[in-house]
Amino acid sequence: MARSSASSSERPSSGSAAATRVYLDYAAFSPVDPRVVAVMRPFFEGGVGNPSAPHSLGLEARASLDGARAKLARLVGATPTGVVFTSGATEANNLAVKGLVSRGPRRHVVTSAVEHISVINACRDLEKARSGPCSRSGTSGASRAREASRSMWTR
Repeated sequence: MARSSASSSERPSSGSAAATRVYLDYAAFSPVDPRVVAVMRPFFEGGVGNPSAPHSLGLEARASLDGARAKLARLVGATPTGVVFTSGATEANNLAVKGLVSRGPRRHVVTSAVEHISVINACRDLEKARSGPCSRSGTSGASRAREASRSMWTR
């Protein structure tokens, strides 16, 4: 992947005069701290391995992942088992919203139109599951409601 040497407020030179710009869309992308790049470099340059695999590369990847999880847990005052890595914001938001509601009865989520679309969609999924399916006569049975709540978590 091509990498720019420009800072977040500079544009790489493209001729005689380079324009200075300020990048403000950090919600979509943000520069990576050089210390993070240094730690990740071995993984970017060949440290491959599926951390769920039983072979040596997988075991090395698992050890690295567990070490990172333990470090992060110490930083935020959590237990390593409480740290979950996700692939991005949509997955994390779904896990947070649906996970909170699944922790017990009478959990409610209040949201607004300014939320990220992944939060809104997670709430819509919960709303659909809560309302449950109905028969043609307009009644819903307990078994249908149970099935609706189960299907919400298996999508």
